[in-house]
Amino acid sequence: MSSQDLVVGALIRWATAPGSPIGVVLELDGPRVRVRFDGEDDSKVFNARAQVVERVELAGMVKRASTGSIGLLHAQTTAAPPRWQVFLDGKLVTVAEADLRPHVLDDPLSRLREGRLGSARQFSLAVTARRYEIEQLTNDLVSLGESRVDIKPHQVSVVHRVITNYPHRFLLCDEVGLGKTIEAGMILKELRARDSARRCLIIAPPNLVRQWQFELKSKFNETFSVINGDTVKYLRATQGVDGNPFEAYDSVIVSSSWVATPRWAQLAAETSWDMVIVDEAHHARVRISGNKREETRLYKAVRQFASPDAFSKRAALFLTATPMQLDSRELYSLVEILDPALFPTVEHFDHHRAQVPGLSRLVHDLTEHGFPLPSEEPTWVIKRVASWLDLDEAEATQRLRGGTDSIAQLCG
Repeated sequence: MSSQDLVVGALIRWATAPGSPIGVVLELDGPRVRVRFDGEDDSKVFNARAQVVERVELAGMVKRASTGSIGLLHAQTTAAPPRWQVFLDGKLVTVAEADLRPHVLDDPLSRLREGRLGSARQFSLAVTARRYEIEQLTNDLVSLGESRVDIKPHQVSVVHRVITNYPHRFLLCDEVGLGKTIEAGMILKELRARDSARRCLIIAPPNLVRQWQFELKSKFNETFSVINGDTVKYLRATQGVDGNPFEAYDSVIVSSSWVATPRWAQLAAETSWDMVIVDEAHHARVRISGNKREETRLYKAVRQFASPDAFSKRAALFLTATPMQLDSRELYSLVEILDPALFPTVEHFDHHRAQVPGLSRLVHDLTEHGFPLPSEEPTWVIKRVASWLDLDEAEATQRLRGGTDSIAQLCG
């Protein structure tokens, strides 16, 4: 390629570099070409006669670099500097070539149609890399030492369980004074360390909003903005924000009474949150009296924020110290928001609750007697294990009394 084929503002591809990076011509001086590549602050100089750079030929689908909009190329209007007519958002607009990039559809169907298929080795490498990435995201806690709190063992246990169970949607039901706020802060800090909770919404009772803001800043160095009616007026007066005020900040605290109003609930629900935390979550429930079912305004709002439609990509923590004081159907309404597939019906939920105390007693008995189980242990313990694990008594006996190698078999 000679320098006569290039003009200032044209798109250039560095053909000999890995990945063939794309840049824009900034200056021409004879055969010397100065180019700034995407993602780099400094420019590079090439000799056009060396043929290491080439002009990018635009055709078909393009993306506007400044806005991210996808459009269809229509025709070139000027050659120097190069400008193009592009159909963007239903309009025909003129855009400088420097602001355009080729757009390649990369969904599976498009790749199949165009024959852009990888090899078995590439697939294997991609799967292996993804496994390592997931393992890194669910390994040991990395942010415990970054908080100004006296961490208690039960809090570490709670945080570890939430972090290692995707998609991190839990009901935290510790009693008053056991540190649910601290647990939520630790979980938030850990998820942010793993780049999984950039945008977070916290809903708290009006009298606790400032306390949440203070504790997150003083104990976890997390800065949250309080959004209320005054904040909205301020944003409109100083920044001209007339749209969605929840888009103005990544870390937001709102009062449960304010955000439950339909107007603000709708705007908050339209925002793409990575994590939602609801304090005193028992206020966001369904009130049931006989056959009458009444949903509170906060329940309707929280159901939108922690939407089951966003189950796989939005973490959610509901904090409450009084879940067992609720009607089981009211408690089930909270669980259903967090994980609609966990219990298909309230009857399944009640059946599970009825069995849990028996399982807890069985675990206590097994812990007390040790493993392997002594031969003189009454058979009723073995019967209970066999019932829980759906085994016949002979196999349960063998596994319980079979020594250390049988532990995995017992659990598996």
